[in-house]
Amino acid sequence: MGNPRYVLVASLAMLFVCSSLTVQATTYVLSGSQKAGSISGGPKIGGKALTLKKPAVITKVNRQAESFTLWKDGKAFVSGDKDHEVTGLLPAGRYILKTSAGKVSIHLNDGIKPPAITLWAKQKKGPNHWFKGNRVVLGQAYSITNFRYKGTKGVGIFAVVNNQSTHRPTYLHISAHNKREKGPRHMDAKGKQLKTLKGKVLGPGVFTCTPGLGTADQIVEASFQLKITAQ
Repeated sequence: MGNPRYVLVASLAMLFVCSSLTVQATTYVLSGSQKAGSISGGPKIGGKALTLKKPAVITKVNRQAESFTLWKDGKAFVSGDKDHEVTGLLPAGRYILKTSAGKVSIHLNDGIKPPAITLWAKQKKGPNHWFKGNRVVLGQAYSITNFRYKGTKGVGIFAVVNNQSTHRPTYLHISAHNKREKGPRHMDAKGKQLKTLKGKVLGPGVFTCTPGLGTADQIVEASFQLKITAQ
């Protein structure tokens, strides 16, 4: 039979370690709102700044506004709306959430392992054209583990800088059905030919993707599976 005193000391030590680990993980809610103004005054803006001392995973976004913009360190960082979700891992920094009429809350956790992320987009050709997709925030470098494009033209991954998508793709995949551009091919931002996009690194930064519409396409879609690189 073990020494009761030793068992008690060991149990207390284990409890202290578990408590310390729990304290290190912090959850946050970054909120923003806007109410319409009146004759006597302009719109009422709500929300407080949030400073992250280390990267935090976006666990949920509650959007009850047409659109929102996340500002980081005084600059527009990334926007979301009904056609563009915002997902990923926010880097450390000072954030303010600005919204159109309504309210938005972004839930964050800085103590969980950064999950795998899917960068995706779909679009439809024609008079009833629509586009849906996401913008991923990569607070650390991620690598492409797999990708898929359903269409006859190609798909590009674009960096978003100061809330504006760049014109030159970071990576480009040209479909095997694209005879005009002699697919299948893969290229980087400098136009260098690549054997594959698998294993190529993105980030840190904000990224979006655009699946191209070929003449024979009606709906195209693309997705890239991303996993955080080894530290």
